Amino acid sequence: VADAEQYMIACGELHGISTSSVVESFNRANMEARMMHIAGALDVLVKLFQRHFNQNRTKAQRCTAIIPPRLESKLQDTIALAARYTHIDFLNEEDLTLSRVRSLANPSTAYNVDLRLIGCECGRPNLDYLPCAHMMFAANSKGSNCTHFMLHKNTVAGWKEQYPSTLEFKVPTDTE
Repeated sequence: VADAEQYMIACGELHGISTSSVVESFNRANMEARMMHIAGALDVLVKLFQRHFNQNRTKAQRCTAIIPPRLESKLQDTIALAARYTHIDFLNEEDLTLSRVRSLANPSTAYNVDLRLIGCECGRPNLDYLPCAHMMFAANSKGSNCTHFMLHKNTVAGWKEQYPSTLEFKVPTDTE
């Protein structure tokens, strides 16, 4: 089984607290509580989740970039690869969102890119929901930035919405 099919990303869109596997998040967060009595463990777990949420909210709200740092670092190689492309065929000169980008490895091969649907025949955008080098080159050739063709949740604005500054992560007490 290919690596891409073994991990949660192969199951679909998994982004942040709103869609990550609850079990995976829980298992990672409960390291301190695993050997405790259940009552103490629950108290520790609530505090761990609260700390995790608040830390991510602070990072998101303070970020001034367009792409979250974890995604920007993941895209660096793709950005460098996109800069190496030299040829593009726009399929409709009036609508520059449809194009064919020739492969660097095999110039007789070309990939259809659809910037409206955030898709490319190479398949990478379907795997990790990030633009591939073909999409970046097509966006740059059109005079746009690839961030205009990214899913909203992969932008800092989307990240901030996952951890809104107005939401308070707190567990009510018996008196509340």
